[in-house]
Amino acid sequence: MRWGWWYLAIAAIEKSQRQLMEKSVAADAEMYSHAAARVIALYQHRLDRDASSETEAKQLRKADEIEIALRLAALQAERNEIFNLARHALISDETSRRLVREIDLAEARHRVES
Repeated sequence: MRWGWWYLAIAAIEKSQRQLMEKSVAADAEMYSHAAARVIALYQHRLDRDASSETEAKQLRKADEIEIALRLAALQAERNEIFNLARHALISDETSRRLVREIDLAEARHRVES
């Protein structure tokens, strides 16, 4: 039944297109046709992929989890390198604190996403 409203939306787009074309000049008719086709294509795409949407959603969630884990690992590697640079006095304590704070904020954002 979920698909029913998409079909209704497509029908409404087609009806609006006809009404707008009746009120417009002939030169604009092609623009209305192209615009309506683009909007209808969006709904058609949703209809086409909805059948496999649950499997696709699971795959996207898993890909997101993997991406977040990789980003967190990269942030930890950055943090470790900043500590190493600060330990060897290659960057100042102030710079290291600022950079680590930025990494902490980025890490917090990624942890909220997961």
